[in-house]
Amino acid sequence: MDVTLCLTHACNLRCTYCYAGPKFNRRMSWDTARKAMDFAFAEALREAALRGTEPKCQLGFFGGEPLLEWPLLQQATRYAEEETARLGIRLRCIVTTNLTLLDETKAAWLRGHGFHVGLSLD
Repeated sequence: MDVTLCLTHACNLRCTYCYAGPKFNRRMSWDTARKAMDFAFAEALREAALRGTEPKCQLGFFGGEPLLEWPLLQQATRYAEEETARLGIRLRCIVTTNLTLLDETKAAWLRGHGFHVGLSLD
């Protein structure tokens, strides 16, 4: 099961050619993020049971620029790690970012949580 959470539509860049159109400052709520993850985890378990395979889930963080919602990304990651461990689901986390807000502290946190980092050069 793959799920992508669009944490915000906002972006710290103002590229005139952006495929997402004009930016507006709307963020995903914690309640929406949690419900989306709970749905994804239930689907991962259902799919694995149907196929007789190991349950796994790929959780992506996207935006706008997801690093603008750093506390939400951290909260969602911790929740996903706890829930997938409890449910026996293998978790893979990905963030797609323009890298302009990535500093050493954030990079170390992402490394520590096994993130795969994608660079968006739209």
